Amino acid sequence: MDVIIQARLTSTRFPNKIEAVVGDKTILANVISRVKSCTNIDRIFVAVPDLEQYEKLKKYESCSNNIIVVYPKESIIENDVTGRILEICRDYTIRDFVRVCADSPILQSWVINFAVKFYEKIMPHYVVTVGMPDGMNAEIVDANALKEAYSEMNDEEKEHVTLYFENYPREFDCRQINLNRLSVDSPKDLLLVKELLENGV
Repeated sequence: MDVIIQARLTSTRFPNKIEAVVGDKTILANVISRVKSCTNIDRIFVAVPDLEQYEKLKKYESCSNNIIVVYPKESIIENDVTGRILEICRDYTIRDFVRVCADSPILQSWVINFAVKFYEKIMPHYVVTVGMPDGMNAEIVDANALKEAYSEMNDEEKEHVTLYFENYPREFDCRQINLNRLSVDSPKDLLLVKELLENGV
């Protein structure tokens, strides 16, 4: 499955945060490294606005031969993150994808692996894990469902991509995987833990 990392440099609270260094790598480089460690990932796209200040992010293509930094030309509004993602899905024939934020350097590959396997088994429109700390959950999105939702989105929903699915979960087949409880206190708990361990957690 393909991954789309949405990246911006214009955070109000912390501008250029994805270029901040953690350890020996930038935050974005850490994100890319963790995504690359997933077992079921094909291409990795970094979606950025088509603005001059973002040209420096092209350097991240050197991290691996399957990383593509994309500057969509039609989605000219910087906060229209959904528009950029949909343009990439159209131009690169992406059916579904893992959505990753570029400011999540501690995301967990096992969470992504588990969410992708769940998604591919059921094929809903949207899957999200819940219960992990911010920056560690995973989201899988059906591109056609996102395109359908886009025409109804307000500006905030276009900026936050999957917020529309959270606001209107009954309009699409939206599924949650609750990872809040990973101890075994019931047969249901045991099934979840067994499945996680079988997937390399």
